[in-house]
Amino acid sequence: MMADPNRTTQRHRPGGENMLARLTPAGRRRGLVAALLLAGLLARVAAVWLAGDRAIPHEFGVLVPNLLDGRGYSYYALDANQVLKAQYLANPLVVLPSAYMPPVYPFFLAGIFSAVGSTAEKALVLAELIQALLGTATCLLVYLTARKMFDERSAWLALAASCVYPLLVFSSSQISAVPVYVFLSQVVLFLALWSQESRTLRKDALLSVLTGLSVGLLVLSRAESLVFAVGLGLWILWRARQRWLPVAGAYVLGVALILSPWLVRNYHVFGRLTPLTVSGGYNLWQGQNEQATGTFGGYVVPPVQEPAALRQAIASLAPGYTYELERDQAYMQAAEAFMLAHPGQVAVLALRKLAYFWGGIYFGFQMNYPGVHSPLVLAPWLLMLPFFAFGLARSLRRSSRYLVFYLFLGLTTAIAMLFFVLPRYPIIVIPTVIQFAAYGFTQMPLAHRIFP
Repeated sequence: MMADPNRTTQRHRPGGENMLARLTPAGRRRGLVAALLLAGLLARVAAVWLAGDRAIPHEFGVLVPNLLDGRGYSYYALDANQVLKAQYLANPLVVLPSAYMPPVYPFFLAGIFSAVGSTAEKALVLAELIQALLGTATCLLVYLTARKMFDERSAWLALAASCVYPLLVFSSSQISAVPVYVFLSQVVLFLALWSQESRTLRKDALLSVLTGLSVGLLVLSRAESLVFAVGLGLWILWRARQRWLPVAGAYVLGVALILSPWLVRNYHVFGRLTPLTVSGGYNLWQGQNEQATGTFGGYVVPPVQEPAALRQAIASLAPGYTYELERDQAYMQAAEAFMLAHPGQVAVLALRKLAYFWGGIYFGFQMNYPGVHSPLVLAPWLLMLPFFAFGLARSLRRSSRYLVFYLFLGLTTAIAMLFFVLPRYPIIVIPTVIQFAAYGFTQMPLAHRIFP
């Protein structure tokens, strides 16, 4: 019997359905991950196109041009009339060294401006496109970490949510360190979780070095992360147990390799040992003063003003190389005096900041901050919080496995309660909140019908 030449067997029939059928489960999974990541990248590129910054915000608009002009990392300068200015001057008499802002992001921008050698707008667009790639990489880390933390279903849901979460998408389009330190924080958490699974000393030490390097970059991107760096070091001591010395030593080595050049630089330009950044006193005063509302005073209507005594103390400072250090110390002393004199008000402020950080609604004053109570900001957050709380509660059954994530969430919250809160500050915890929320959702009975 002759075969019909017009008949095409199922085996050889061309078409997408048959190709999908031949894919292994791992192949289908990789394809879906790639599709979701592409959607996340396109959303971020669209945000850059539609809402991207086309001017450099104030601090970066001073630090970056000074770096490009070969003046070093400098912020304050004396003009021709010997008046101290916190702005870029074309022909300053003297520029003063700075440690006011963490250095990673200004150097990142300066590198892009130097490489592009074109208009500021093109350089900013390139920076934002790189941030879009970083934001997409963050989504991948959210997926990989959730898969290690929980299960495949939770990881899929976390990936999908992180790819389209409005604040994560929008932050890539802004000239801000947010996309950089959110990415680095997820790198740190992924490495920390991975290190828990290591069975050999060599692998554990290698992961600890990589964790330390990533933490160092995180601290130089977001100064408050120094507290988490210390907490993470203590967690590594607890986790490593019998091999704590080489493992913790590897972590410290990684951190030191990143932080030590900046500490040496600060010692060289200021003539004394200084913190990594010298804005701690100023930021503490913003959250701890008689007029404090729990947020940055400049966004309150009317803006919070320094008392006359503090203004006079700052005005009397000599505009020398240690000006930033002495200015910050004046704010620190004022903040400490307030905290000692008004412990009850400090406690009330801490509770307000806790409500701002986790509730997202600022109350009791008028706030001049773009999109502070936008539905695109509040709706996804408030919708996610119940699932996050449920997932967090369910995770307590294996609390030792998730201790580093509890540490990250707790210390980030504690720092906010001590200093002040802005709507962008919780962005650093959003990926971790998404991971626990995805797990919480999959643990509900309804989820088994949606994801059998």
